Amino acid sequence: MRTLRRRLVIGRLSIICGELGAEGLARVGILFQRVEWRRRWLLAAMCLGAAACVPFSATGPWVPDFEEDRFLGSWRVRFASDPSAAPYWLSIGILTSDYSFAVRQVFTDCRPGDGGCDPRAGQSLAGRATAPGVYRLGSTTEAVDFAVVWVDPGYRTAAVAAPDGSYVWLLDRDAKGHSTRLIQARAALKAAGFGAIDLEEKP
Repeated sequence: MRTLRRRLVIGRLSIICGELGAEGLARVGILFQRVEWRRRWLLAAMCLGAAACVPFSATGPWVPDFEEDRFLGSWRVRFASDPSAAPYWLSIGILTSDYSFAVRQVFTDCRPGDGGCDPRAGQSLAGRATAPGVYRLGSTTEAVDFAVVWVDPGYRTAAVAAPDGSYVWLLDRDAKGHSTRLIQARAALKAAGFGAIDLEEKP
């Protein structure tokens, strides 16, 4: 009977951890106490393994009172999860043809000889808001999600990301300074669920 009970507990733990991943760990405590100590390491390994398989996910919107008109304009990408793939500047506006939200990426081509850099226009994407500060850009077959996770009250520093964590950028209106607001942006990213993603400075 005791062996059967243990097997049922292990099976229940497997279901909890497999379905809920990291969240399942919070529900393991009570069941954990019902199994003898020699089995506990196995249960812990099962849950940690299941949690590791859960894909990254964060849910928004994060700025319910987002003011789109104040977010428009030029933004310098100061930090990025992948600086080599991130643009140098973002130019954000509204297309006059259909009033859709548009993001134009500006990269830079740097010359090895004199060290100078020239701007190079990158991909321009337009789309519509799916929630305050959350946009679906591009075509239906190759859509890109663009979400404003945090912006300071003056709309001078912002954190934007794909909700699936495939990219995270810290933006500022200026190319230098404003470390206090950038620290606040990092804290907001952590609170929103993006804390496990490392950011590097965009040169």
